[in-house]
Amino acid sequence: MPEISTIEGRLNKIVEDSNLNIQEFAERIGVDRGQFGKVLKGTMGNTLKQILEISSQFGVRTGWILEGEEPMHTKEKSGAFQLPDSLLTQLRNEIETLKINLQRISDLVPLEQEESSFQEVTFSRSPLGKTQKTGKR
Repeated sequence: MPEISTIEGRLNKIVEDSNLNIQEFAERIGVDRGQFGKVLKGTMGNTLKQILEISSQFGVRTGWILEGEEPMHTKEKSGAFQLPDSLLTQLRNEIETLKINLQRISDLVPLEQEESSFQEVTFSRSPLGKTQKTGKR
């Protein structure tokens, strides 16, 4: 668990709680991954725009980010994080593909197989040399 006594520590906690990697998190707030990595290490300052974007995207109060003032989360978000739009789109596409594949499978394999009736067929030659078929159900 990151130390939350500094802005960098609190930012690291937000990243950790988001379940996103640094690249995904940086993309979500609209900054370069390298630049944001430096912010997380404390070797580069962050901008007010970044703080506001983090607050908006992840439901974290700016007072908590800047000063550590509790509570951490805004009332609107209740600490819940939204999945990135790209991940939501990917999940929706995968669900649709699964539905299509399931439909294809169900079209090929009936769910209830009826008992097949077998037909016994015999072939014989008539005295005139014609082939005759006789069968029983």
